[in-house]
Amino acid sequence: MDACAPANEPPVVPPSLALTADWVTDVAELAVLDEVETGDPHRLFRKHQDRGVLDKPQVLECAKPFGEGGDLAVTALLFSQTEIFRDPVPIARVRELCPEMNTDGYFVTTRRVDEQSARALYEAGLRSDD
Repeated sequence: MDACAPANEPPVVPPSLALTADWVTDVAELAVLDEVETGDPHRLFRKHQDRGVLDKPQVLECAKPFGEGGDLAVTALLFSQTEIFRDPVPIARVRELCPEMNTDGYFVTTRRVDEQSARALYEAGLRSDD
């Protein structure tokens, strides 16, 4: 259910905006994190396999003991309004555009960002040297 905003038009930015990073060097996309669901890996794979980026063996490999019973669980992150940037934005530039990203050195994560920072990051990601 990922929907892309039209090219060169900033997405509507709800309060649950999330940012994902391409390892540690660049931010490659901007998306809205709609839902986080933790549960049985088999059930979550069946429920989300049409949207997922992992196959079932990969999902099962990620499963970890969870809760009092120690049953295996995974967490599914559901995103929408995903915009993949033409040119990934270097982390140094992201830190300039999004001051709240300066809290620590970890970028392989999701983080809330304010609307002004999201818009600036979106515009930086759509710039092209073409």
